[in-house]
Amino acid sequence: MRTLLFFLLLIGVAEAQVKVYLPDPAATPLIEVAVQPTSEVDGPRVKLGQIAKIKSTADTAERLADIDLGPAPMAGIPRPIVASRIQSALMGAGFKSKEFRVEVPTNATVALKVQKVELAKFVECASVAVSQIVGNQIRLTNKQHFPDFVAPIGEVSLEAGRPSKSSTGFSVLVSVSVDGKRVNSRQIQLEIEGGASISVAAGAPIKIYLRSAGATIEISGRTRTAGFVGQQITVTSSTGSVHQATVLSATEVEVKL
Repeated sequence: MRTLLFFLLLIGVAEAQVKVYLPDPAATPLIEVAVQPTSEVDGPRVKLGQIAKIKSTADTAERLADIDLGPAPMAGIPRPIVASRIQSALMGAGFKSKEFRVEVPTNATVALKVQKVELAKFVECASVAVSQIVGNQIRLTNKQHFPDFVAPIGEVSLEAGRPSKSSTGFSVLVSVSVDGKRVNSRQIQLEIEGGASISVAAGAPIKIYLRSAGATIEISGRTRTAGFVGQQITVTSSTGSVHQATVLSATEVEVKL
């Protein structure tokens, strides 16, 4: 009888030990997702593995890291990370809420990796566009104070639009493209150094640029009236036609048809 009681007592202890040391699956998530306070991504999409540390089995962690959380934020504008969005993405990928735990620090953000383009690059591009119209004899200056332009990572190219004449110089829209895709633009103002002192006399030989619908024809001619750079004067072309023209330099004028 004592032997039987001892045996039953051992069984009870064993069962008690099993109950104590067996983990509760409902209380222990199989997946832990710890979001970083700040993250940067290359774009164009944000993946979970780019913004968080994931604890799970190797296969599951790899699958989780590839979960898509949507498009990357705009360059220079960080986006807040919300826990509910990650939880929804996990459940959308087939995981149950009891299988994972998501931790997101207060004010956690994700930003797009960027590069900066200096204002000098824009001025150089705009100046080249102007020089193709008026030549290199005019010195141009820029007095704008833009911060560096923020662009996504990739091959940056600048393209100047057609320069337009202003009262003191030229205005040029310079577009920014990254890997061939246009992302933004800046309006660059170029002033003519000593513009008020550059003049053309009446009867002087000049080059006349006739511009219409994006096309330009260069012909020779003479001024009929005098004027300074930026002013309107009357000119006569080598064909005998008379035009109102804008003085570009001491030897060049522009006629818009």
